[in-house]
Amino acid sequence: MADLAMCTPAVKHVSLQEARADYAPLPSEATKLLDKMKNIPFAVIPVELQNAYEEAADTPRKSRDPPNPYVYLSAQETPYPPECMQRIKERIDETVHDAKINFESNAHERQWGATASRLINELRQVPYKSKFQVLNTENCPIEPTELYTQMLDCPLVYEDDSKISKADNVVKMVDWSCVLDIDRKVKGTITNGFKYSRPNERSLNQSLSYIRLMPIFLDLEIKQTSSQRDPKVQIAVWASAGYMKRIHHGWDPSLPIPAITISGHQWQFYLFFYSTTNKELVMIGPYEMGTTSSVEGTWQIVHQLDVLLRWGTTVFSDWFDKNVVAWAQKQSHSPGEQQVA
Repeated sequence: MADLAMCTPAVKHVSLQEARADYAPLPSEATKLLDKMKNIPFAVIPVELQNAYEEAADTPRKSRDPPNPYVYLSAQETPYPPECMQRIKERIDETVHDAKINFESNAHERQWGATASRLINELRQVPYKSKFQVLNTENCPIEPTELYTQMLDCPLVYEDDSKISKADNVVKMVDWSCVLDIDRKVKGTITNGFKYSRPNERSLNQSLSYIRLMPIFLDLEIKQTSSQRDPKVQIAVWASAGYMKRIHHGWDPSLPIPAITISGHQWQFYLFFYSTTNKELVMIGPYEMGTTSSVEGTWQIVHQLDVLLRWGTTVFSDWFDKNVVAWAQKQSHSPGEQQVA
């Protein structure tokens, strides 16, 4: 990660305490999101499901002990409507089972990704303010080349310090992304807004692949437990390109970008924000989200995901309307947009 501080733009990986000291004041939306992520209740399982868990444990096989009583959320604390909870429970049970098999078989990261995406997709039934999708982005490169992170005579390294590459440009993709599911009318407005832009600028994000008209609000990078590659490098390079895209079009860069890394059972959360004063990208984390090695740990992940999905379908969605959609409406009437330098 230290190498990325020598990139253009620079990526600085710091603790929250360091960020508050060196980049004060932090963007308000970054502070709000961090506070929500840190304030997840210790009790994690909706109390409405207590009987279901106890009945499942009270079988001849008794393959799993029921959760301890202290892990149950009160009905007032449960963020999901009753009609969703049983399906979420079933998906969590399947996730724990599948993750156990993945771990024991040293499954490929694509298999871990399939397990994770099914868990997130289950939350699409929750009535969030806006709809979202979970997309596989492992074959979506950073484009155009102007968005590449520029390495300044500095090799990118594995966690064990062995060299990955000495390439001048770093193009790192992430595995999965959560995007807003915008309707055809909004897509038409965006497409019309890009009509005076160069072909390689006609994208809402840092790729010209099939996701180019899909507003990304959360990225996931997944590694096998035995992998030497550092997932933080990939989410940092990808986020850096995303901010360069925002800055080029004049979209407000103050909104943070959240990201998740998954290494085997362990899920961790990072938050990026852009410092307009220092002209660099700041990376805070990791924060532990939970573990798919247990039912309780997976419920904890679900609650953390719920916070991020509510943020994406409200705060990010509002930012998208005020910045990107409004920009597209204006651009459709004013040709001659500034081109990528």
